[in-house]
Amino acid sequence: MELLSIVLIVLLLGLQGLLFFFRHNTLWRKSLERDLDDLLDHRETRSPQARKALGIVAATCRTVLKTRRPGDDPQKILARYLESLAGCFHPESREPLLEATPARILQGIEGALPDYERLLNRPGFANVARLSLADLEGLLPFSSASAGETRPSLFKKILHVRSLGLLRTLAADMVLVLGCLTVAIFDDLAPVEAAREDDDLEETLRELSGLDERPLSDWTGEIQRLRNSLVGLPGILVNEPTPSAMLETLVQVAKLVAATHFPRSDRPLDQARIGPLLERGRIFLVALSNPEGMTLKRKILSIRLSTLLRARSLDRAVVPRPVRDMAEKALKNFGWLKWPLRLYLAASHSVFFKFAADAGWYAGRKALLVLFFGRFFDLAVREIDQVYRLSRG
Repeated sequence: MELLSIVLIVLLLGLQGLLFFFRHNTLWRKSLERDLDDLLDHRETRSPQARKALGIVAATCRTVLKTRRPGDDPQKILARYLESLAGCFHPESREPLLEATPARILQGIEGALPDYERLLNRPGFANVARLSLADLEGLLPFSSASAGETRPSLFKKILHVRSLGLLRTLAADMVLVLGCLTVAIFDDLAPVEAAREDDDLEETLRELSGLDERPLSDWTGEIQRLRNSLVGLPGILVNEPTPSAMLETLVQVAKLVAATHFPRSDRPLDQARIGPLLERGRIFLVALSNPEGMTLKRKILSIRLSTLLRARSLDRAVVPRPVRDMAEKALKNFGWLKWPLRLYLAASHSVFFKFAADAGWYAGRKALLVLFFGRFFDLAVREIDQVYRLSRG
């Protein structure tokens, strides 16, 4: 009996120890579940489109909590998730994510910041914040050790299971934050798009000409070359930057920055830690929602992304050579943000007035692409450098 009692006591103490070891994961999941229940309880006051989208958010979060491994590329899964949410508000659109406007994006980011802060303060976040991207690869399920390999200890297996659980909960929490942000951006039944009338066009271009087009930093070398490849001459006059091109460019920047901070690593990009990544991500969003030196006004902020990313070209077969000459001269003499207004006025007060609106819209959209994508790039590069700087500690 005494031996049995000792065994039971040992087992009880061991169970208590395990519960204590896994407490942060349990507390985090309970906190997240409460937020999901609250989300569903309060969605009845929202629009029908928002109710449908929030239902998708909650269902996706709970699926992530139960799924051990994603069945597809995470980037593809995320893209489908966000498109499904935007599609609730714009079911007729082939690219619903592009129906957003800068105004709604900025407002949505500002409204989502408290959700982001809550994620960073969840119980257990500190335990995953120390992990690097390289560590995540080591958190694949243990396989049987092959000849010559040392089998992991019991403690390492328990630590592994806890880390996997925390990462799964973190992924679900991020799905919640991104989902609520997307719903906030699109939960507007009548987004306004700038009209094509000449008065409205001139007002929009005058607003644009008063903005500050200077980069936030003076990049040099390869980073400057990458920035130019995205929003520089002459490429942008022919092609438009896209979100996917931006992502690819920033990955190249991250490789350069990571190699600078981790010169001895074979995989410097993977040395970024989760904590700095998410914490500097919050700072990036704050800066994005409060643009430096940019007093953006109604006309500019109300243009949809689909309009910006489908800027008309000055077709050589349609637009007279003198108008193209005006465009080149105005851009050279006045810079990106004053170029559209100068081009529009020059064309409207000449014999080529019929082409003034098309030329003005073409130049205005190109200038806005340079402005928005350039600012996004500058802010992102600044934070990428901070991520790898902090990951060294």
